Amino acid sequence: MKRAALALMLIAAPAMAQEPASGELATLARDVVSLDLPHALQLAHARNLDLEEAKARVKQGSGVVSGALGAALPGIAVGVDAMRLDGALPGAAGAYQVGRFERVSPFALASWIMRPGQVVFDILAARRNLAALRHDAEFTGKRVDHDIAQAFYALALAQAHIAASSERVEESRELLRLSVAREASGLGLVLDTQMARESAARAQMDQIKALNAYYAASLHLAGLLDLDPAVLLVPAQGALPEPASAEEPALDMLTAAALAHRADLAAIRQQVGVSDAAGAAAILAAVGPQISASAITADPIPTAKASDTMFRLPSANAGLSLTLSASVIGKAQSAAASRALARIAVRRRLEDLRKEVASARQEMIAAQRAIPLAHERLVASQSALALARAGLQAGTAILHPVLIAQANVQEARSAYADNLARYWSARNDLDLATGGR
Repeated sequence: MKRAALALMLIAAPAMAQEPASGELATLARDVVSLDLPHALQLAHARNLDLEEAKARVKQGSGVVSGALGAALPGIAVGVDAMRLDGALPGAAGAYQVGRFERVSPFALASWIMRPGQVVFDILAARRNLAALRHDAEFTGKRVDHDIAQAFYALALAQAHIAASSERVEESRELLRLSVAREASGLGLVLDTQMARESAARAQMDQIKALNAYYAASLHLAGLLDLDPAVLLVPAQGALPEPASAEEPALDMLTAAALAHRADLAAIRQQVGVSDAAGAAAILAAVGPQISASAITADPIPTAKASDTMFRLPSANAGLSLTLSASVIGKAQSAAASRALARIAVRRRLEDLRKEVASARQEMIAAQRAIPLAHERLVASQSALALARAGLQAGTAILHPVLIAQANVQEARSAYADNLARYWSARNDLDLATGGR
């Protein structure tokens, strides 16, 4: 039952198998799955509900285009017509007699009623809306990639925190063992032993918090990937590598790239065109003109058997009409307001985009500059811990500097991982903001 938890413990720290938190994870995790970011993105595209919804909306928009095109074509109806007429028919001697006329015949009717202006602008609006939906689906895919990457980096950061806390647990245990031995031999103080015991307990509490945070991060990523919550996800090695080189791209260049490549911007611009075409279609639907025509084909009138002057069969007709309604003024006002709202939405989105690009760029640069400093801090703290431990073992130093050095190493490890995660998260934000990946 503890195999799932033990697999995670072997990645972070082998000695953690006996910790109380591992037993809790063992009851929550039924299986452990190791994955890297490309695999997570591939899995998301196969199972993500947002992507499925975006694809369904594109199909829906394609159906609207087909419906708009169909409105320009005639309708065809086929059926069977049954008729019976009872009436008076003149006889040979001038007297009238009761007569009956019955007829059952198949027919085909073609009818065509269209407002040309409305149909043209309905087709234009439907096509522009379909283009907007396709751009929106493209941006949805990039947003899903962004969310998956952010969750993956959060999981990798939680894994790094587990490694840092686990190493401190091992060091604090070794320090407690040494303090107990020194006290038993009369070379150490009871105070040192109690301080080491307190440090070991605090390290184990930090480890439990790290394990709990890791499980929460795994649960979040599993939810985005539509996986069973009982599966514990483990990032592959090298999930948070150091940046290859320093880069500080120009803000103007990034903004220009965002304006050129952001699919959601293209979608909202298409919506402006949709509102223009929809407004024109609404006005032309109220004003006209309307063209109508129809034609029917059926069996010929059976004049050889009986004559009935009331029997008529219109075979074709056509008409042209104009409509004028007071509601057209309100529709024109509504269309103008829709166009204004669409343009305001574009301007607001552009303002937000510039803020997103600038914020992500600054966050990435700040994290990138801090990474070498965090690494330098980690190396220095590890050296300080080694010196403090050597002095304690040699009897030339006291316990307190060792405890401080242990805490400093854990903080330095966490700070280094935090800055790596900050860099890749900001880089991910910048990719989404500029429309690239």
